[in-house]
Parts: sequence; C-alpha cells; structure tokens
Amino acid sequence: MLKRNEEGKLHFDNFGFELLIDGLFDKCKNIDEVEWLYKEITDLIEFRAEEFEEELEVENE
Repeated sequence: MLKRNEEGKLHFDNFGFELLIDGLFDKCKNIDEVEWLYKEITDLIEFRAEEFEEELEVENE
C-alpha cells in the first residue's frame, strides 16, 4: 500500500487502501454505523499520527 520509489519518495496505493476501507464499510448496516466507523478510523489515524510525529521529533533532536 505504501512504498518508496527509486528517488526515495513515498507512493501511496489509493486503490489498495480503498479496497481495505470498502471492506470495513461493507459491514455497516445503517448510516449510524457508517458514521461511527468513520469516527473510529479518523480518531485512530489522528492519534497514531501524533504519536509518530512525537517519535520523529525525539529522533531528530
């Protein structure tokens, strides 16, 4: 899903990620579940991004 090219730049495979996300949302049976799952996913991404940013800041000191 996420790879580096020859120049070292990140490349994100949107299609592969979309398939993964679609599999999660396919389990939802109503709008409330879709909204709940969306919140869970976004909260987790925000939390993990903050943790990785803090780790990178410590590594770069």
